Amino acid sequence: MDEKDDEVYLNTEDLARILRKDVATIQRWCRDGVIPTAKLGRSYMIRKCDFDEWYEEQKKRPVAAAKA
Repeated sequence: MDEKDDEVYLNTEDLARILRKDVATIQRWCRDGVIPTAKLGRSYMIRKCDFDEWYEEQKKRPVAAAKA
């Protein structure tokens, strides 16, 4: 079966693996609106195509300078 990106959904565990972050961090980002997810029941989900778009935008943002 050949699935399109708009038919593939990622959950917090998928996002944690892709972004190399802890699941709790991803859940907090979802709750705080950092990542554009939808809450379905007790789970956060995002379409892969929406995640890809969000990720590309994040790559364009300047990195904050480290505080000394």
